[in-house]
Amino acid sequence: MVEKEEVLFFPELLSIGQLQKMTGYNKENYHDLVSMKGFPKFEDGNGRLKFPKQGVLKFIAAKTQYNFD
Repeated sequence: MVEKEEVLFFPELLSIGQLQKMTGYNKENYHDLVSMKGFPKFEDGNGRLKFPKQGVLKFIAAKTQYNFD
């Protein structure tokens, strides 16, 4: 019997630089954004912050008047 491999789905992840580019925040003020309660972020295995793109888009749309369309 062959065991099926479990496939883990990782959404598109943004680095801090990509997040800044997408949102227009810069290194001086992006911390204001990512420190908001409930902002979607996690650390990868190397201790770097990563941001799931869809989660970020939904969070910003829900919390601000900013629209990416």
